[in-house]
Amino acid sequence: MKPLGIIGVDPGTTAAYAILDLNGNLIKINSNKEFSLSSVISEVISVCQPIIVSTDKAKTPSFVSDFATKLGCSLVHPPEDLKREEKRILIKEHHPNPNKTNHQYINTKKNDYDNKNNINDKNNDNNNHNTKNNRNQNNNDDNDKDNEDNNKDITKLERLKGDDGHQNDSLAAAIFAYKKYSLRLEKINTYVQNNQLEEIKNEFIKIALKEDLHFSLIKSLLKEPLQEHKIIHDVLAEDKITKKDFLRLFQKLSQLKEEKNSLESRLKISDKEIKQLKNINLSLKKRTSHIDKRFDNLLRFKEERIKVQSKSIDEMLQFISVLKEKEQEMDQFVVKADYLQLVKKIRNLGKLEFSEKNKLLLVKDHDYLLIENPSEFSEEALASLKDKSLILISNHNFPKRITESFQTVIIAKEEFHSEKSHFALIDPKILEVRIKQQMKQKDFIEKIITEYRESRD
Repeated sequence: MKPLGIIGVDPGTTAAYAILDLNGNLIKINSNKEFSLSSVISEVISVCQPIIVSTDKAKTPSFVSDFATKLGCSLVHPPEDLKREEKRILIKEHHPNPNKTNHQYINTKKNDYDNKNNINDKNNDNNNHNTKNNRNQNNNDDNDKDNEDNNKDITKLERLKGDDGHQNDSLAAAIFAYKKYSLRLEKINTYVQNNQLEEIKNEFIKIALKEDLHFSLIKSLLKEPLQEHKIIHDVLAEDKITKKDFLRLFQKLSQLKEEKNSLESRLKISDKEIKQLKNINLSLKKRTSHIDKRFDNLLRFKEERIKVQSKSIDEMLQFISVLKEKEQEMDQFVVKADYLQLVKKIRNLGKLEFSEKNKLLLVKDHDYLLIENPSEFSEEALASLKDKSLILISNHNFPKRITESFQTVIIAKEEFHSEKSHFALIDPKILEVRIKQQMKQKDFIEKIITEYRESRD
């Protein structure tokens, strides 16, 4: 019996095919210029029963799809064209199942490999051919001589690495299909062995690979055929039919006719129901047309609202993120306030600015007040601060009107640790040093003025 085969086909001006058995062993490989579809089919079916055909292209060539259609094979193709390196690796890393086979690897392309003839196979082919047709003895001898020149025994898959690209492409396609179906084949073989189905193994595999049926159902179809099938089989085998067989078939035919009539009646009723439903459907379509329009309008309005709300939510999330950052900064500011001197901040001592900021700052005795622009002031603000023992701080020089009434200190902006809108922090040691320096400078100036006045007197 011919083995089941997985066929890899590479069409083109020079076409090639490769045949693997279901253990992954190479049965035959061949390539030829102007290889027609009928020629490839003829050679393939002469050595195997093809059940799967594969190509190395993602888009199946018509040559390959026609091959599959004519022979009823399952068609396999990769999701993307197999690259040259991928094909080389497929061939290099392919390891056939070591199960024994009753066939040999054959390459029928002339002068591709060293001539190593298998005499036993040649004689078997001659004997079989002679048995079928003794009248063509001379022609068979000539054919055997040609086969002796063409057939090469390739017992190792690695020998193919030096072959032409077309044969390699067809072999890679066959191996790709074998790898895809290998797990399924293992399950099938295990089931066949466990259920002792060796006699019907090939038929079982054909159905299991082509149809998505449970193995037990396939077994039932092959092992437990209907009585009617058995009768027909016996009639064909013995060329006779008994009265009992005829009556059984007639009874089955009558039963099928009754079922057919019953189905036709039910079909007529179903047709009427379908017509009624179609009328109802038309009525519902008219009624729902207006509702659909309203629904579409509401849906668009809802989508627009969702967009607006989504934008608002994004803005709120950004705002919350900014607040969290400010909260963290404020936490750090408060922690530093434990060991640094807190200084209250105000832009200037103008009437409006001081009135507004003092509601928050609540300036009191012994406070330190940082003034950004001391040259801008009002008499009302100075009067409010006059009775408080304050130290006024700025990065700029104070006007004489303020220095005469308050203790002032000039401190560079870089000497502050951190500043917020209304408060700042400074190292108390630095503050103390700057105050002493300012006081010494003021005492020195007053001393010079006093001495000058005394010298005038």
